Amino acid sequence: MKMRYLPGKIFSCVLTLWLVSLLTFLVFQVLPGNPAQIMLGAEATPEQVAALEKTLGLDKPLSLRYVHWIGGVFRGDLGVSLRYAQPVRRLMVNSLKVTLPVAGMALIFIVLMGIPLGLVMGKYHWQKRKFIFSSLTQIGTAIPSFWLGILMMLTFAKLFSFFTPGAFIPWEEDWLGALASLIPPALAVALPKVAVLSRFVGTAYLEEKKRRLYSHGVR
Repeated sequence: MKMRYLPGKIFSCVLTLWLVSLLTFLVFQVLPGNPAQIMLGAEATPEQVAALEKTLGLDKPLSLRYVHWIGGVFRGDLGVSLRYAQPVRRLMVNSLKVTLPVAGMALIFIVLMGIPLGLVMGKYHWQKRKFIFSSLTQIGTAIPSFWLGILMMLTFAKLFSFFTPGAFIPWEEDWLGALASLIPPALAVALPKVAVLSRFVGTAYLEEKKRRLYSHGVR
């Protein structure tokens, strides 16, 4: 029975992705400003702007631009960044050297902090400690990651001079320094997820405890 729902789920996922891509494309098309003019600057002549528009394909109809854009996505060609004048794919690959370690470190923090905290919350369910831990996890769930990142920068950079805000030490220069500079952003990503995981683990712990008591005849 479950296999019957699989084609529908796949179709729904593909349709959602297509609608998101279409809306994203249309939103950027209606935004004010000419990308060619922005790239060339205010001193560019109309002829230079027109030439760059032709190079970028901005002189073509909207429908053809979308077909060209979505076709490039399927080929792995994400276009050229207007800000950095580099292929978007190259920028994404270069950013993975930082993004993947941050994600990995955040995952480690989530597991090492979330599971023990959840077990503690489940164990001390009817005590004051549960109220304290529950309040902390509620705050952690409510705090946005970007604001938590600002707090991390103020704490580690301004108070303890632990690292320079916005700076990343290349791995080939000092891998320990690079690892240390990733701790604040990894914590900013991990802490809200720690709050969610700990509440989930605490609830599962209590449910398992009730099940065992019930199976032993305790009412």
